[in-house]
Amino acid sequence: MAESADILSADHQAVILPDLNAGCSMADMADLEQVETCWEQITSATPAKVVPVTYINSTAAIKAFVGRNGGAICTSSNAQRVSEWAFQRGDKVLFIPDEHLGRNTAYRMGIPLEDMVVWNPHEELGGLAEGQVQQARVILWRGHCSVHQRFLPVHVEQARKKHPGFE
Repeated sequence: MAESADILSADHQAVILPDLNAGCSMADMADLEQVETCWEQITSATPAKVVPVTYINSTAAIKAFVGRNGGAICTSSNAQRVSEWAFQRGDKVLFIPDEHLGRNTAYRMGIPLEDMVVWNPHEELGGLAEGQVQQARVILWRGHCSVHQRFLPVHVEQARKKHPGFE
C-alpha cells in the first residue's frame, strides 16, 4: 500500500513507512515473475481474451503488469464494478492475488463456482488441465490475506458474547 501511496503522491507530499520491514502477506503471494509465467501459459492455452484484475493489496510491479495488459486495479468496495468492466472488454478475468475476493465477487455477479478455477503459481499450468483454463470464466490466483484466514466465525461469536452490543 505504501508503494501505491508513493506513486500517487504529489511532489510536496511524503509517504512515511514507519517499519521498512512491513509488508502484506497477500501481496507477497504473487510476484511479477510468477504472474508473467501465468499470463503466458493462460494466453497460450486459450484463444479467449483475458483481462487481468488485481486487488489494491498487490505490489506496484503487479499493478503495472495489469495496466500493461489492459486490466485494472480494484478495491473491495469496487471489485464488482471493476469485474463487470473487465467482462465488457474480455471473455475471462484473471483475478490477482485475493482468490476469496475474486470468487465472492464473481459469484455475486451470477457466475457459478463451476466456471471458476484457482491458479496455483507453484504448479505447471497452475495445476490445471488446459481444458479447465479454456472453460473457466474466472481464473483466481491462489492467494489470501493471512490475517483474515485466522479469524473464524467462532471468534466473532466469542467476541459478541464478551462484548454485547459491540459491532
